Amino acid sequence: FIGAENIPWHGVDKLERLGIYLKDYVDIHIVGPNKANTDNLFYYGYRTYEEYATIATSCHVGIGSLALHRYGLNEACTLKSREYLAFGLPLVIAYKDTAFLNDNVDFILEIDNCEFNINQESALRIFEFAKMNIDRVVKCQDVELHIDSKYLERKKIDFIKTM
Repeated sequence: FIGAENIPWHGVDKLERLGIYLKDYVDIHIVGPNKANTDNLFYYGYRTYEEYATIATSCHVGIGSLALHRYGLNEACTLKSREYLAFGLPLVIAYKDTAFLNDNVDFILEIDNCEFNINQESALRIFEFAKMNIDRVVKCQDVELHIDSKYLERKKIDFIKTM
């Protein structure tokens, strides 16, 4: 996860709750916030892009914002998710990603978008998803039709032509 501690919609508090549920099973690496590490939560504070990239590419799954509901948002197209995909990481998100609204892809796990979305049930789903995706690399061709600007611009032009 990359984000900031004092940005409520990032949901760092939810990552901490997830860490408690999965204490004996997974390590969670958090870039941005600078807190004391626990048994399975590793905080790095702010890092250079190169340092962040090294951390991200050592992980199996990227976790997106978990608390967009705090601002009344249900859909998003976050930069952090795009960056995780650029690293080839499958995603855990708590919102509808606008690039994938009409597609059911197996490299995104969407959990509920509510205050109590990290619970025993969702922690188990996240654990199973992470386990299923150990060492998986999401291929560029699997995401480019959804997020690459040349394809998105073509869709816009095609849409405008229909008007």
